[in-house]
Amino acid sequence: MFCQKTIVSKITYPLFLFRHGRHGTFRHLRRLRKLNFKKSAANEIQARQQRALTDILQYAFDHSSWYHKRFLDAGVKREDLAQESILKSLPIVTREDLRENMEDILSDEIPRHKMLSSKTGGSTMEPLMFYRDGNVLDYRMAFELLLNEEAGWQIGEPWVNFWGHLDDIPSDEVMRKLKYTIANGLSRRMMPYNATFVDDENLAALAKRICNSRPTWMFGYPRAIAAFSRFAVRESIELPPVRGVLVTAEPTTPEDHAAIEKCFGVRALDRYASRELGMVSQECTAHCGLHIMSDNVQVEFIDHAQGQVDSDSIKRIVTTDLHNRAMPLIRYDTDDVASPLPFPREDCGCCFSGMPLMTSVAGRVTDMFLRSDGSWFTGLDVPGMRMAETGWVNQIQYIQTGINELTVRIVRGEKFNDDVLPYLQKEVEDVFLKPVKLNPEFVDKIEKTKSGKFMYSICKVSAEDIQRVTGSPASRASASKLPPPSQ
Repeated sequence: MFCQKTIVSKITYPLFLFRHGRHGTFRHLRRLRKLNFKKSAANEIQARQQRALTDILQYAFDHSSWYHKRFLDAGVKREDLAQESILKSLPIVTREDLRENMEDILSDEIPRHKMLSSKTGGSTMEPLMFYRDGNVLDYRMAFELLLNEEAGWQIGEPWVNFWGHLDDIPSDEVMRKLKYTIANGLSRRMMPYNATFVDDENLAALAKRICNSRPTWMFGYPRAIAAFSRFAVRESIELPPVRGVLVTAEPTTPEDHAAIEKCFGVRALDRYASRELGMVSQECTAHCGLHIMSDNVQVEFIDHAQGQVDSDSIKRIVTTDLHNRAMPLIRYDTDDVASPLPFPREDCGCCFSGMPLMTSVAGRVTDMFLRSDGSWFTGLDVPGMRMAETGWVNQIQYIQTGINELTVRIVRGEKFNDDVLPYLQKEVEDVFLKPVKLNPEFVDKIEKTKSGKFMYSICKVSAEDIQRVTGSPASRASASKLPPPSQ
């Protein structure tokens, strides 16, 4: 195993990145490893962030006509952008701003064909196209590798990815699948687990793979990892030790944390990241909060509009990307909420102890859904982002009201048409594995909960129906067949 890890980390993975145009990733990673992120270097960290902030603000002023005008309209001149307190004088940027003014926001220095485009639905499934330059993508990949190392994984080691639709993994064509398997084995060494199928048969197959391959790290949806953890404990499966578990994309309940720790012997770490911004924060290994990646982003915590939430401690997360020149994001409203945390009096001892702290993000929340065969799957696997990307919907929310019955609340998008509901029917039935009664409701807006969370999927199946199809009471004691807690 050591030999394969060394070959992958030193030879084949760097070659893999080079072949895919990411040749700058390891150069950035070597530089990041040399930086001091500890509490003793807090002043140095702050100075680095301020230099990067001034640089991106002045770049936006010089090369983005939209930001140039916005800054001047706010009474801010180019020379003012070097002031430490200037950020609060600049207007907040919303998703609507980006959608409506994209051509003027993009850099006039970087040719469009050299920009890398992507899309995201965001925490409320509101579609957004965004662009990055090649250098910032290399940098973000390097930062992710650095954070993975802090969370327990090292390049070249096998790991399990508990995710939903893994679109880059071919499911047909023997030769394509073989090529992918070989390439994956020589680069990422990822063991994919499709969280769409959280049932005993698939969990047992995964447990066997884990025992044979001995991965050192677990990553993905907390609900899926918790379901596997309960299954392994229930079946008394002796798993090989892992160095870490990292969860992301949805909040983790205390019960899920307990199940994961009981199974793997380590407490899961939480990560907050996005396609637009890359790595934003990651939980401290001493569990004192999530350290904000100050070398990557500037994070502000802004009070909510009156009446939007019922807690003074919960703030809107507004971020400034310190590196993406193709499409500067300055005071970007992420539509997520969290709270800042004070530095602990004592040094937490982790690699990032000099970085500011925040709570976990209360953004999109997902219940798991129940199939008629008694298996559960994450609500993230019903179509949402793909529908947002097409412009069919602006927001979408699913509520399971019964076995094979689903209410879907839809805020129509600009391109909504008669093909949307038939498409939705087919996609939903593909993950439920049975005909589903779909009850569409068209609304103007889907509100967040009082705590600022957006519920993407909600399970309201009765306890009686859960026990009837699973054979287990609707309680958290039931291993993999775990009913999700609606928020």
